Amino acid sequence: MNNYIGSQIKKIRKEKKMKRAKLAEAAGISLNYIGAIERGEKLPKLLTFIKIINALEVDANLILGNNIVLHEKAQWSELYEKIENLDAFERQRAYEILKLLTKSKDD
Repeated sequence: MNNYIGSQIKKIRKEKKMKRAKLAEAAGISLNYIGAIERGEKLPKLLTFIKIINALEVDANLILGNNIVLHEKAQWSELYEKIENLDAFERQRAYEILKLLTKSKDD
């Protein structure tokens, strides 16, 4: 994951035609540390990661890509909890809607 995150940071930085020194300055971290992150030698702490994405002006998902699976699972878990709190009629309606959405064309 270190290599993936670092390579994504580097890719986005280059797409934005930003020098490594400019990113380091904008994020308030050292040039050497940015280099180590981009080479996959270091994995930034959360606060540093936030500083980097803010300096690059990008959404974290562009850098994290498919590495975050828990977020989607958490969303489904939250939705499930909300559905559990519905009355029986509303739960049945939610079920029917999801059933329609997931119905294959062959059904």
